[in-house]
Amino acid sequence: MHDSPVTDPLDRQLVAALQIYPRASWVHLAPILVCSASTLSRRWATLVARGVAWSAAAIAPSGTAETGQLAFVEARCAAGQREESITVLTAIPEVIGIDTCAGTHDLVLTISGSSILAIDRLVNDHIAAAPGITRTRTNYASGIMTEGSSYRLRDLSQAQRAAVTALRPAPATPSQIGPTRAQARIAASLAVNARQPAADVARLAGLSISHARRLIGQLDAQPWFRARTDISVFDFGLVAAYLWVECPVEHIDSLARFLQRSPGLRMLVPIISQTNLLLSVWVPGLDQIAEIERRLTHTFHSATITDRWLQTSARKRLGIRLTPEGRAIPHTSRSNSRGHVS
Repeated sequence: MHDSPVTDPLDRQLVAALQIYPRASWVHLAPILVCSASTLSRRWATLVARGVAWSAAAIAPSGTAETGQLAFVEARCAAGQREESITVLTAIPEVIGIDTCAGTHDLVLTISGSSILAIDRLVNDHIAAAPGITRTRTNYASGIMTEGSSYRLRDLSQAQRAAVTALRPAPATPSQIGPTRAQARIAASLAVNARQPAADVARLAGLSISHARRLIGQLDAQPWFRARTDISVFDFGLVAAYLWVECPVEHIDSLARFLQRSPGLRMLVPIISQTNLLLSVWVPGLDQIAEIERRLTHTFHSATITDRWLQTSARKRLGIRLTPEGRAIPHTSRSNSRGHVS
């Protein structure tokens, strides 16, 4: 049951601002949202307590040895055993995302592992062997074109979006290939709360506050670090779907640029599978999923949508456990700070 949807304009603007810069200070956001810092703090605390919005952070897999490998596992469950399967799968740290779906499979699992071999062993030894799982198919990501931290609610004016964007740290030049040990400890401290105060991060990471603050700034500037503000899809009046797309290799980059300009795109990943692209969309209605399909195939005649799965619920996202309604469960913890897109 999805009661009390988030319709208050200030709540939605606050979440939209934190999607752009999850660690923005209330003092800096106050003039942009025309509200006091204390009110913003209270509003955010209420949204988090309800589980309809939250923040998280992770080191994103990219297929390199430094930042790991990403895969999407389709799983089919025996009749009546889906919840038992989910209970077991959510306890696996490498399973950073779980979506229940209406389609040819019951679950889509987002897996973050150290290598292709590590994921293969995980699927064989733990996922396929989980209670109720009758079939799995693994799709390995060969890169990341768009991921969850790029998704935006459309509740801010253009001027507000620009003002919040200006608060973000400038990207590091040149960027590091991957995190140092100290940066990895900081990322782990921010895993289930990207807005964790520097003093708390320092305590969790065993560092001085000044050192922790400096490392947080370094992470914010790195392309492989993902801090994001997430939401409960249904509470924000949205529906979600996966689309499996086959596109000629020479057109993939053009198709990606087209989709990245399309409202509602949450994820776009090239995969090694029966199709070569997997995308996820969050839109206000089912009719808009059909509209995305229409525009995609009209613009790119050589692209084929081979399957589409409605996401009926999210049960884990970026390692955060969720209720059957897709709301964050308070005080969840995660031992795996890798992962990013689900």
